[in-house]
Amino acid sequence: MAQYNFKNQLGLRIFLIVILTMFFMIPQVMIVNLTEERSFRKYEAQSEVSYKWGEQQKLAGPILHVPYYIGNSQKGKTQFWAHFLPEKLNISGKVTSEQRYRGIYEVVVYNGKINLEGDFNFPDFQVLGIDEGSVDYKNIILSFGISDLRGIKDQIKVRWNDSTYLANPGIDCQQVLTSGVSVKPVVDKKSETFSFSLAVDLNGSKSLFFLPLGKETNVNITSDWPSPSFTGSFLPDNREISDAGFNAEWKIFNLNRNYPQQWRGNRYEIDGSEFGFDMISVANNYLKTERTAKYAFLIIALTFTSFFMIELLSKKSIHPVQYLLVGFALMVFYTLLLSISEHLNFGYAYLTASVAIVGMITLYIRKTLTDIKIASLVSGILISLYSYLYVILQLEEFSLLIGSLGLFVLLALIMYLTRNIDWYTAFKKPETDEETNNRNQKK
Repeated sequence: MAQYNFKNQLGLRIFLIVILTMFFMIPQVMIVNLTEERSFRKYEAQSEVSYKWGEQQKLAGPILHVPYYIGNSQKGKTQFWAHFLPEKLNISGKVTSEQRYRGIYEVVVYNGKINLEGDFNFPDFQVLGIDEGSVDYKNIILSFGISDLRGIKDQIKVRWNDSTYLANPGIDCQQVLTSGVSVKPVVDKKSETFSFSLAVDLNGSKSLFFLPLGKETNVNITSDWPSPSFTGSFLPDNREISDAGFNAEWKIFNLNRNYPQQWRGNRYEIDGSEFGFDMISVANNYLKTERTAKYAFLIIALTFTSFFMIELLSKKSIHPVQYLLVGFALMVFYTLLLSISEHLNFGYAYLTASVAIVGMITLYIRKTLTDIKIASLVSGILISLYSYLYVILQLEEFSLLIGSLGLFVLLALIMYLTRNIDWYTAFKKPETDEETNNRNQKK
């Protein structure tokens, strides 16, 4: 009975290599899930710190809320509200980023020192069809919206013409704003305009937004954060971004939004017109690690293909168990990358993990095949693959193009190297002289 020889079964070898490649998609999915879990833990840490420090902030106002009454003394009077926005609103400020830590996770927060100034015209009640005699001047409210009051770091003093008021928490009229501070200013019927100013020392995280409530709104913000993402309904008219931070300017008119300068009741919504910036982190190591893990199938398939080509061209036989161990080593690369990137820059983590894995596989091949040339070839192939992957990760906009071109070149190289191979006898063991004589005698 003929002894089964795995070396002579080309089709079976290819089949097992394919099966092994597909098998390693199971730990690849597990690694992606682990990366997502670690990323979620970082998000939880950020949320915990933000909750105590101050979450994303949205500043709105000031708004003048004027109460008026309709009805008579016999049937009782009903209170209504009219809302008036400033003619001019100037906002300026400096936002300073800070780092806080929760365990191994770094959380970026900020402190903003924001100044607001501008002026109101005396409310035109005739435009809204309000009888001036029904207006309650004593209970007029000037409100300023702050989305997270926990971020306020100092008392807010509001200057109204020549008077100064200490802001109170909360807003009695919540038809427009639901969170913020307010004062009850004295509105002199003899005044045609009212100037205002206030300064806010505010903690926040993730983002800072403003609402363009002035007939003309001018915003000028400077920060030391080097990678802002300007978002919202309006982009800056002018911006300068460098490693030292950014400066951004907006100029917005009342015609650019979908609500007027004055209205009654809750007819209009001001939310949706906000604009500002997000403090994004360009060094999102979890996102980069997850992207790297998604290329695991490509790296394993190319590595196994390279090993198979080495078998064909060198007539050296690599056992399936050796394929299996090399595959596990390739998967360990991703866990190393994930764990190291939590403590180091992603580039250094990638270099450390790739050097460790390439070194381990090279030494293993050197000892098992006892061929320094093949070990050197394997080392060169792995270095090329990991360098190629790193380039793809850096070129986000051109990653598909570079990846497609790389696969095209690799396939062309494989076709060129195997052009003269007889696949029917590729792994067939050469006949000995005795076997040749026996075959001839049978004929």
